[in-house]
Amino acid sequence: MPAFASNWRGAERVRSGTVVVVAPTLSISPTLVKPGTTLTGTAARFIVGKALQYRLDQPTTGTVLAGRLTPAAVPAGGGGVVAVTVPPGTSDGAPTVYGVTSPSRSTAAAGILVDGTPPPVPELTYTPGALTNGSVSFEYTEAEASATVDCRVEPPRSPRAPRAPRAPRAPRAPAW
Repeated sequence: MPAFASNWRGAERVRSGTVVVVAPTLSISPTLVKPGTTLTGTAARFIVGKALQYRLDQPTTGTVLAGRLTPAAVPAGGGGVVAVTVPPGTSDGAPTVYGVTSPSRSTAAAGILVDGTPPPVPELTYTPGALTNGSVSFEYTEAEASATVDCRVEPPRSPRAPRAPRAPRAPRAPAW
């Protein structure tokens, strides 16, 4: 939008070139998270010296998220390192995280996917037999490809030897 001045005094000069305004950006990871996860990333092209606030779902009225920009105010380069926490109790879905400067309201957005549903328990499809030469084999199926299974093989406990019965004590005479 052109800017016009009134009551101009002085000689006219050559017009300046085109002004390009770039939008701020927010990139965060991981993008698949469970509630309570802290996301990290970068903020760029924000207005220098402004404070950056983070909101969920709406840039002006959404839930304010705990987060920080390092350094605290937008530095000369227009951005920095970001850490934002998705609150515990956030519903499953695909919300948007907004970075909003105050008071200018420059806004950037990053989409995430919240999945707080625990994975199903792995199912053993072959039950291990006895320990053979220090190893055991088993098979399982897992619904989530990124899941890991922790398997510990503990040596059998040796039975405790029974204690020998105590010999009965002779009654003592009272000391008067």
